[in-house]
Amino acid sequence: MKTKFITKTSFAIAFLTMIICSCSNSSSFFEFSLSSDDYYTPIIHNHDVVVDDSPWTLLLEKLEKKGADIIPNINIALSGYESICKITENNLLDVKNTVMENLALIPCYDNNTICKVLTNVKNIADVNGNSSAIYNLNRRNEYIENEVKPGMELLKLQWNNNDTIICTYCIVSDKSGIIYDDLITNTVLFESSTTDKTNKRQKTRGEDPHFTGTKTWGIAVIADWLWGTERGRAEINHDCYFSNGQIIGQDSDAFAYMTIGNAEAERTEIAYNKIAYGYALSTPLIDITITFSSGYYTVSLSSDLGSHAKGAGTHTHL
Repeated sequence: MKTKFITKTSFAIAFLTMIICSCSNSSSFFEFSLSSDDYYTPIIHNHDVVVDDSPWTLLLEKLEKKGADIIPNINIALSGYESICKITENNLLDVKNTVMENLALIPCYDNNTICKVLTNVKNIADVNGNSSAIYNLNRRNEYIENEVKPGMELLKLQWNNNDTIICTYCIVSDKSGIIYDDLITNTVLFESSTTDKTNKRQKTRGEDPHFTGTKTWGIAVIADWLWGTERGRAEINHDCYFSNGQIIGQDSDAFAYMTIGNAEAERTEIAYNKIAYGYALSTPLIDITITFSSGYYTVSLSSDLGSHAKGAGTHTHL
């Protein structure tokens, strides 16, 4: 089952202790001197925050049914799992240490696409550099330390990776679903789309130098769980209002959220018809930094280890 919460341009996300979420969402209007004949109707963008509340047993069954189609062009499949123990106050420390000490499968990305799945700490260090790899593993262990609680359950998942059997330790909760698994938590499948349309208030033939209406542009990047439901998204929207061929105003907003991970989206109106923007989505092992300078955003990530998507640019309505 999937639960959807509808929010407006400002909101606070407060759900499930398993969620690490970073959001940026605001809207502003570039001021103009308008005559009584000028008008515009601001467009209010509603944003969805999706929580997949399906039982963890159903999610793992979905992954098993997908076979080797879990990740495009990567020959890996979930072939089974077993319960190791219920987590109690007495075994909590042992469970955390077991998960932390058994790093098994971590995805590695190139231009938002998984290029390989790394299978041990040495491979991770070779790809990412010792200092950065240590930093990311510290982030992983910190997350496990904070999120694993008594009442949860420890599983061992069996993966077939190019005909080699590799096991990961997975923490699940009857209340909150899958809490952590090296591959599941650190892998996201991304899809993106762009909207660019004109809503005319007056129908005319061909180019209209006296156009009255709204021009809308937007970009959306959606992050999906391996079993197919939405895990997060980033959106940038830019609307421009015209009256008799003249720009009379603009609205813009930026929105981002990520379930178990990090999300940032920013935009700034830098002219009466132009915005600069930057966005990023990542799994817990990756920090996001977005900076604005001289009319442009720069987006940087702490590592290419784990799943992420990012973008930056400008958009101008003409």
